[in-house]
Amino acid sequence: MWESIEVALQQVMVNSGRLMCVKRKKLTDYLPLEMDSSPYYILPALVLIGTLWGSFKEARGRKKAMRVSFGPRVLDLASIFQLVYLAAEVHDRVDELREKTVIKGESGPYFSVLAGDYLYGRLLQRLCEIECSARVVPLARVICLMNDGGIRRKEIAHLSEAGEFLLREILEKEFAVLFAEAGKTGAWLNGCSAAEEEMLGKIGWHLGLAAGAEERGLSPAWREFYYQRAEEALLSFPEGEIKQLLRLLLSKAEGSAWRKEENYKEKKEIVQWPSAI
Repeated sequence: MWESIEVALQQVMVNSGRLMCVKRKKLTDYLPLEMDSSPYYILPALVLIGTLWGSFKEARGRKKAMRVSFGPRVLDLASIFQLVYLAAEVHDRVDELREKTVIKGESGPYFSVLAGDYLYGRLLQRLCEIECSARVVPLARVICLMNDGGIRRKEIAHLSEAGEFLLREILEKEFAVLFAEAGKTGAWLNGCSAAEEEMLGKIGWHLGLAAGAEERGLSPAWREFYYQRAEEALLSFPEGEIKQLLRLLLSKAEGSAWRKEENYKEKKEIVQWPSAI
């Protein structure tokens, strides 16, 4: 069953490239954008698994075998969450990307800012085009929180100067809210209840904190702590296919499947916290 998720993730990558097109060119033709860290896989995987929950329940009610497949609407939705994260990264790396843009002339230094803004607008537009306008306001709220978290982080000269509470708040805003919304939106698309949306959102929340701790170069203890919390949240899920898929997602995210070990080693600032987080 996981093989179908892997195939869909490859399709999501292709789909994301299409959504990034500007006048027959991709944003990657102008900026050195890399989409090979774990958030680019975990986010769409949460959406895909969420959309399956309602389908599995319906198939079980009809006593039929469930054939895993994902339509264009689901793939678009998964791509949207992937590219929301990319847009945030483009804005966060604006100084670095300003030096690497291939566009020459007066507009060059500002292109990375325009690229991030374009992505946000394009993705909200796409939500309406695929008849998911009900998720525009929740996702816009998430984007605002992510930018607020980014601003708070930029105000701190060194992460090691931040206390645990502030650092956790930044991780929640920059990562957890987006990952939680990915799980909830996937479940919403296939008619899950509000309680079921929250269950998937809770898994996404802890996965987002774990991914964020790694992306920001925090101590491995942070990542391990939040993966443990995600595993604890998984215990409340009913037995079945969705729980199996989520367990596999946690295993792959926690392991080396979607991680670049050199990314962690190259972090210049490692924040160590000795006890409870």
